[in-house]
Amino acid sequence: MKTFIMQNDFTAILLAKDPNFQEIRNEVVKFTEIKQSSDALSIFEITSVAIWNAISLGITKEFIFTTLEKYSPSIPATVRAKINEWFERYGSAELKRNDSSTILLTTKGDRDIIRNIKKLERLLLSETVEGFLFSNTDRGEIKSILVQNDILVNDTIGFTNGDTLSFKIHPWVVVRDYQEEAAQSVYQAFTGTAVGPCGCGKTVIGLREMELCQTNTIIVTNSQASVKQWYKSILKFTNLTEEQVGMYDKDNKILKPVTITTYNMMAYNKKGDFLHFKKFLSYNWGLLVTDECHLMPADFFKIVTSLQSIRKIALTASFVREDGREKEILSLIGPKRFDKPWKDLEARGFIAKVSPKEVRVPMNALERKMYVEAKSVQEKFQIASTASTKASVIKQLIEKHKGAKILIIGNFTEHLLEISKELGIPCVYGETPNKEREKYYDKMRNDEINELIASKIATTALDIPKLSVVIQISIQYGSRSAEAQVCGRVTRPKEEESHFYTIVSKDTVQEDYNFNRQQYLTDEGYKYEITEMAA
Repeated sequence: MKTFIMQNDFTAILLAKDPNFQEIRNEVVKFTEIKQSSDALSIFEITSVAIWNAISLGITKEFIFTTLEKYSPSIPATVRAKINEWFERYGSAELKRNDSSTILLTTKGDRDIIRNIKKLERLLLSETVEGFLFSNTDRGEIKSILVQNDILVNDTIGFTNGDTLSFKIHPWVVVRDYQEEAAQSVYQAFTGTAVGPCGCGKTVIGLREMELCQTNTIIVTNSQASVKQWYKSILKFTNLTEEQVGMYDKDNKILKPVTITTYNMMAYNKKGDFLHFKKFLSYNWGLLVTDECHLMPADFFKIVTSLQSIRKIALTASFVREDGREKEILSLIGPKRFDKPWKDLEARGFIAKVSPKEVRVPMNALERKMYVEAKSVQEKFQIASTASTKASVIKQLIEKHKGAKILIIGNFTEHLLEISKELGIPCVYGETPNKEREKYYDKMRNDEINELIASKIATTALDIPKLSVVIQISIQYGSRSAEAQVCGRVTRPKEEESHFYTIVSKDTVQEDYNFNRQQYLTDEGYKYEITEMAA
């Protein structure tokens, strides 16, 4: 009996009780996105992004149809037709160099498809027998507009090499097989995205890409802490010197052969004028590394459209974006060239084994009354997130894991400070000076303290290898990528099992948002244990 039920809306249902569940899942995830996963069933969806990423990883149309025919009782005609269309549109439009100042857009199909895209009209210089002429400065914007219309462009214009930067990774640094595979996959394609779990060493993938390219490099990441981490890693793992590597921030605005900055700094604009980016354009770069690209702010997409002439690699733990802009990453930076499942690396000991748990806690009578009377979902969410009963549960979990390195993380600063005062645990948050943050991080590393409370500043670039327990007490609504990042704080390889707790107020909207957050890790093969604890 075939149990993968393909539907007209491009979703498919697979019951978890199917004896071949794992086999079917492992095959269909190669060209679908998992939209929902529970103990009872999984819901998959076929999208243009899923198909195009599959093509870039070498999946053929024949494989997709054979797999669907093998496991599904029938394939709706609309689904079959759309898959054929997405395959046809992958590279159906091609960008070529015309002369030193213009580029040519050609199409294999009906030209009216291009003519009818209104946003292209203002950029079009002229239409010729061969195709459509544009200024070469509009290369990225053209690709962005076309992908929004389900046309993925084959960009054959080529890339500039940038100034040569000769360096090596130190011989004592072990580049693992999957890190080499990821770097080589993107290098050979010139651009692309490498996806791997937190703790798998994506920094090393980036460094290996730089070593392969041997050129001036911009590294853009999401926070100043990440900038410093990249800076330290480059100086530690390679023979590059302080004269060759720089951090571009509010205190230092000197460009060096390797320059590291944040998305916000690069995308800062005053009345539409991108002040810092204009300075970057004066340098002859050959490679752009975008770290944690799922966190790339909307304004940065405008920057990337202007950097189409250099090689690019995006590093991320999750290709998922809550704003649905995966298509633009795929078009402007490049499709997935490498994707390593979390459980594969866990089985090989390259990331820690993690046990995720959702702990439901009742609110006290007063807070429950406030919750019921709250007018908006946002107000209900905040009341549930900051329930006072959570402090007692945190205390119980600390006692349970006595002696372990524990990070307590949340989204509401006032609540974190209240818990810090009640439990006598230091707290770092957005307004905490960088030096003070580093002081507490070092205390954790040096075994001077075992517990630390932090806001979302600690969701990325927190390098405390011994950390084995994360207690998440308030969440960033339903963000799946944020859930992966928080869990990633304890995935650094270690002998003992790590624990990832999320404390939610029972029978509140927090449970609903948390269900959505869990989808990404569930898709990666993790199973959340749901428990209840009394305050």
